[in-house]
Amino acid sequence: MEERIERRVGVLYGWLEHNRFTRGPWAVIQIFSEAQGALLSGSMAYYTFLSVLPLLMCSGVVIATLARFDLDVRHAVVQAVETAFPNANGGEVLDQIIGARLTVGLVGLATLAYAGSGFIGALTACLNRMWDVPTGRNPVGQKLVNIGAVVLLATVLVSSVGLSLSAEYLAQVAWGSNAGWVIALLDVLAAPLALFVVVILLYRLLPARPLTWRSQLPGAAFATVGAELLKRGFALWADRSSGIETLPRSLVSVVLLLVWLGIFSQLILYGAALNVARARRAGR
Repeated sequence: MEERIERRVGVLYGWLEHNRFTRGPWAVIQIFSEAQGALLSGSMAYYTFLSVLPLLMCSGVVIATLARFDLDVRHAVVQAVETAFPNANGGEVLDQIIGARLTVGLVGLATLAYAGSGFIGALTACLNRMWDVPTGRNPVGQKLVNIGAVVLLATVLVSSVGLSLSAEYLAQVAWGSNAGWVIALLDVLAAPLALFVVVILLYRLLPARPLTWRSQLPGAAFATVGAELLKRGFALWADRSSGIETLPRSLVSVVLLLVWLGIFSQLILYGAALNVARARRAGR
């Protein structure tokens, strides 16, 4: 019975590999599996989850610093804190963050650099396996690349937010009250474009072998579209799932975030596997 099952599975695998409609997706799945994508995507999800708290700490320091000099920002921050935590004194919390902003900022940056370096390290290991790189960079060089990649990605994301806000401001100045459609369009396009730039930078710079920007476009597009569909699918499911409201909100939030990050990490790795499969088919 066991031998018969193995033969049937072998026949199925052979059909998937040689059928003109399934051989492309099957090659991508095989590349993902051989590179231990499921294991390394879990590591990427863990480090991404670990970076949430330090990212909030760094954001809190920036907002608190702005609130020091702008009364409108201070009022908005205090109101937001008291809305999220009804029993908290928003002004006192803000004063504490302002007083300890140097320590909080340094701890947040150090933890964020560690978590980001772990994410980049796991992604680099998987990309090197997909591209059949026998040996990666030396440990010191790889750590420098990881830190540089974290700084580069942070710069790209911050720049994208700044450009989006600037474009919205210019649209309001140019069209006034009729700028609603422009702002809505920017809200729809800003996040996918920023993600596309980040992903193609990762695909191009992290593997320890020369690659072209053009060869990485299909995988980056696949990962971006998949992430956008994943985001909208999760939002639709959460809106239509009535039973989820009966569960503890903090537990549900953590579980859903981990699941989302795991699937998102796999989408990034499947996009890289797509690029590898196309390169192998083209004989490169």
